[in-house]
Amino acid sequence: MIALAVDSALRTLLVAGVAGLVLGTLRVRNPYVLKTLWTAVLGVGLLIPLFLHCRIITAPISSVVLPAISIASPVASVPPTSRSVLEAVYAAVALMLLGRLALGIGRMFLVRRHAVRVERRWVGCQDVRKTARLASPVTFGSTILLPADYPSWPRAKRSAVLVHEKAHVEQRDCYIQWLALVHAAVFWFSPFAWWLSRHLAALAEQTSDEAVLRENADRTVYASLLLEFARARAGTRPAVAMSGGGVARRIERIISGSPLSAGISAWKKAALVGALLPTMVWAASSWGPSMTQPGLYRIAEPESDASRSAQASAGPPTVASWGELDRYYPRAAQRAGIEGSVRVAVTLDRAGRPTHVVVLSEQPAGYGFGAAASLAAGTAFRYRNPSSHVAQLVLNVKFALSH
Repeated sequence: MIALAVDSALRTLLVAGVAGLVLGTLRVRNPYVLKTLWTAVLGVGLLIPLFLHCRIITAPISSVVLPAISIASPVASVPPTSRSVLEAVYAAVALMLLGRLALGIGRMFLVRRHAVRVERRWVGCQDVRKTARLASPVTFGSTILLPADYPSWPRAKRSAVLVHEKAHVEQRDCYIQWLALVHAAVFWFSPFAWWLSRHLAALAEQTSDEAVLRENADRTVYASLLLEFARARAGTRPAVAMSGGGVARRIERIISGSPLSAGISAWKKAALVGALLPTMVWAASSWGPSMTQPGLYRIAEPESDASRSAQASAGPPTVASWGELDRYYPRAAQRAGIEGSVRVAVTLDRAGRPTHVVVLSEQPAGYGFGAAASLAAGTAFRYRNPSSHVAQLVLNVKFALSH
C-alpha cells in the first residue's frame, strides 16, 4: 500500500514539476490559468494510484514473451517487520485525516440542512441560506451560507459578499477543495500535497476577489470587509470561507491596485490541460504487459533436452535451464508474507549470453522483487538463442510463497 502511495506521489511530483517549469518559464500570473493547471495536476494525483493499481495505461513491448518462471519460498514465521509497522502507521494517519474530513463535511451538512433559505429578489437563482452558527459567509458545495445578522448589512456589503460567493459556486471551488483535502490525506507524507491544497484555496479566493473588483467595488472598502470577516472567522475547513486563502496577502494585493486578470473560456481550459496531457499519461503509465495479454503461467521445471532439440529450429530465444531459485526470494518480502511478479527484458548476444537486463514492471514495488528478478535473470538462467543474432526476450518472474 505504502509503496503504491510513494510511487504515485513521486509521479505526481514529476507532473507538478513540469507544470511549474512551464508556468515559471512563461511567467504566468493569471490566477485563472494557474487554478486550471493546478486543478489538472490534482486530478492526476488522484487518478495515478488507480491507473497504476489497475494497469489502465500500459506501454507496449515488442519482444518474445515467455511463460512465467516461478521463484518459490516457504513463508517465514517471524514477528512483523519494520515495513509492516510503517504500513500500519501510514494507514492509520490516512484514515484519521479522511475521517476528520468526513466529520467536518458532515457537520457543515447539518449546518446547511438547518439553515433558513433566503427568498429575496437579489438572491437570483442561487441557493442562499442564513444560519446563526456561522460568523462569516462561506460556500458549502453549491450553497451560499450567510450569518444570521446579514439583514443589517449595507447593500454594498451584501452585494460584494454575494458576488464573491457566487464566483465560488460557478467555479466549483468547494468541490475542488474537498478533492485537494482528500489528496492531502492520502498522501499526507508529501509536502507537495499540502502545498497544493493551500495554493488552490488561495487561487480560489483570488479569482473570487477579482470577480468583486470587476463590479467596480471600492478596493479600500472591500479590503476592510475582508479584514472584518477574518476577525470573526470560525472553523469551516470543509467549506470555502470568504475569510480564508491568506487574507493578509489578499488585502495587500487589493489595496496595491494590481490589475485584474482576464478570465479564460472552457476551450482555453481544455487546451491548457491538453498541453500537459502527454506528461500526465506518461506519469500514469505502467511499463509492461497490457490488460489483454495472457496472464502468468507457472513452469514447474525446465524443458527436457529432447524437447529443446525439437524446438531449436523454431528460432525464438528461450530459457534453457536455471538453478535453485529460492535463494533469490527477497527476505523482507518473505518475512512479511508478500508475493510479487516482475517483468524483465533480457538482451542476448549471438551465443545466447545475457548482456543487459531491464526491469519493465514490478508489483508490488518497494520489496526488492525487481532487483531479485534482474539478478536471477542475469546469473541463474541459461539461455538458448538459435537465431545466432542479437535478440531480446521478456520474462515474467513470479514470486510465490508455499503456505
